[in-house]
Amino acid sequence: MKSFSSKIELNILLINILSIFLILTVFCPENASPINRLRSILAFTLLFPGYLLLNAIFPHKNTLNLEEKWILGIPISIATLEFIGLALNSIVGIQLSYYSLFLIFLIFIASLVTLYRRSKFKIIQRGEVQNKIGEIRGYIILLLISLPFLILYFQIGVASEYSYRHWAFVELSRDLNHMNPLIETQGYGFSFVSLYPGHDMVLLSITKFSALSVQTLQFLPITGVALTLIFYLLSKRFLGSSLIALVLAIATIPLDTAYSLQYNPLWYYSLTVLFYLSFVYFLLKYFESRRVEFIPILLFVFVGAFFMHHRVPFWMILTLVGTNLYSFLISLLRDKKVKGTNFNLLLAFTVVYLGFNRVLYEQYLPNIFEMSMAEGFATLSSSIMELIGYSTTTIKKYMYPPSPAYLYSADYSAIAIFKYVVIILPVIIFIGYIVTKAIKNGVLEIDTKDPKYLLFCSLLFTSFFEEIPYFIMGRVSLTFISTVFPILAIFSIKELRIPHNVRKKILIVFVIILITTSMGKFVAAKDVNFNMLNLSYDDISSSSSWLENVSEGGTYKIISDLRVWGMYLVEGAKNDIFPEYIYIKHHDYANLVENRPLPQESYFILNKKDFNRTVILLFWDYFEPFSLHYQEINSNQYLNKIYVSNSVEIYKTL
Repeated sequence: MKSFSSKIELNILLINILSIFLILTVFCPENASPINRLRSILAFTLLFPGYLLLNAIFPHKNTLNLEEKWILGIPISIATLEFIGLALNSIVGIQLSYYSLFLIFLIFIASLVTLYRRSKFKIIQRGEVQNKIGEIRGYIILLLISLPFLILYFQIGVASEYSYRHWAFVELSRDLNHMNPLIETQGYGFSFVSLYPGHDMVLLSITKFSALSVQTLQFLPITGVALTLIFYLLSKRFLGSSLIALVLAIATIPLDTAYSLQYNPLWYYSLTVLFYLSFVYFLLKYFESRRVEFIPILLFVFVGAFFMHHRVPFWMILTLVGTNLYSFLISLLRDKKVKGTNFNLLLAFTVVYLGFNRVLYEQYLPNIFEMSMAEGFATLSSSIMELIGYSTTTIKKYMYPPSPAYLYSADYSAIAIFKYVVIILPVIIFIGYIVTKAIKNGVLEIDTKDPKYLLFCSLLFTSFFEEIPYFIMGRVSLTFISTVFPILAIFSIKELRIPHNVRKKILIVFVIILITTSMGKFVAAKDVNFNMLNLSYDDISSSSSWLENVSEGGTYKIISDLRVWGMYLVEGAKNDIFPEYIYIKHHDYANLVENRPLPQESYFILNKKDFNRTVILLFWDYFEPFSLHYQEINSNQYLNKIYVSNSVEIYKTL
């Protein structure tokens, strides 16, 4: 039987050979089919670089095993794409040839370092493949169950203007040698790209390597699959049960549509959460082994997330603050020093975040300083009162249903709120149990040497302080709670000092409720179909070209559902045409259906394929379907119908 080391060396050799083959696939026109191009994305760009870098740093399985290297290699590969792309963009440009050579060079160097470092070890480990059969079976079951749900999101119309804006920028830049956020586009600006350069560089890199259309790549569930795998890996490590981790991963990522709409496609929210889950996993491994090799990996992941979006790096800093605070408090209580995380790592993260964060200084701090604390809490209390039905002050005419906008999103439905109670309650009970025992017995009944307790407390700390900026601005954010608390809830149940059979029954009931509520959210969102449009890019292609001709190659303004405008923006980017979106509110909707003027020299686009669907105008503002007011729209004397097809109708404002 071959040794573990010889098997890994054979894998490395095959990866190098396959990488060269994939490069030939990319550059040879006769092999440039979509399937072959997609293979190059999955293997050459998203799997091989990260896997080999982790092998170079951790050459043997006693620190990271094979499954950990393959799965955690995905976010490492994404960060690698960021760094190589941004470096090339500043030096020679991001031509596909340069990009490919750098990736091949990186793969080759990482392979040599791995082989050299492994040659220093004398340990021979046998029988690895046989021991992995059960683990591989778990991943196969996970993917078979998850993929159908993830694929259902292939045509998601993400209700965020920035998703469409970023993809329009990628369409504009795909044939250029440099990514330039300040590029001239007839007055249309992409300066916001400079705030998240890593995000657009990853999208652009994948677009160049795959040669697939932006319209196809926009909703591929690549991130959803990667998130499901990493969540399963983290849950299994944290909870010590493959079966529970399998159920938890399915319930949390593919089934829960409230954040699958953000987590599933290639978008900065989903990509940075991918970074955070891998960061938590590496941090747990660092606590367990205290190996210094994990520190550069943690820094690598942090910087990758930092260039992608501002929010998740803040989570990482809070998590490190929580670990240091936990260690300090336990040391005081036990009068004995407890090892925490590396304080210098926290300091490095904080310096990078505060020193180079343009979003923080240009957007968030000005808004916070403009809004007083009292004003923020007044807004929040008003929202809470609306949520429980005691106030209708902000209900606007034609909102659908007649209630505040956020109440009609899947995150605030009755079944969603029940799920949040279910996943938070075990954590509260466990904390109460620990505190009560400590007061009664004068002893803190937790294993302070167990890294899982350290991470448990730091994640609680992160979830609490992550909400504070949103509370100040009068908002509530549930993203972190939705992602992390299912793991913390099961950990809390497993750690309760109660009879084993009772704990087992509680755990079974919890898992059943979790699956049921997650499926309920999925079915409810699917039935309402907020974000799953029937309208496709093929449906608007002709009308987009027609509008470009009517506007004589210049930009034009659109009044419509936010997602419809986003599709015209991405479609127009093919020809360097970027329609502007008129940000309409409830009074504009009223003008549309009550025979009053609308902004002049603009085009109202009616989506006939989603005629009976809720209309999304801006920032999750849901309004009645246009079908309820079609007669009034056609009777509006300030509208002139100028284009009709099976998919859309276009009116020009007078």
